[in-house]
Amino acid sequence: MDSGTGISTDTVNHVKDPFFTTKAFGNGMGLTLVDRIIQEHGGDFIIRDAKTGGTEVMITLPKSFGDHSISS
Repeated sequence: MDSGTGISTDTVNHVKDPFFTTKAFGNGMGLTLVDRIIQEHGGDFIIRDAKTGGTEVMITLPKSFGDHSISS
């Protein structure tokens, strides 16, 4: 979570879309790939406006996935 200006609602709804970018340079694949990797590991990747301003990013991953167990 940060306390910056945040991401507009129109933009936050598209940040994980392939080739979407607000930058002059780049291809808009970064968050698309992050989302895909997290989903392939059985997790969730959420980006939203923080209640106190700024942006909140939440990544959740299962403790175990498929035949692979993760030790803590």
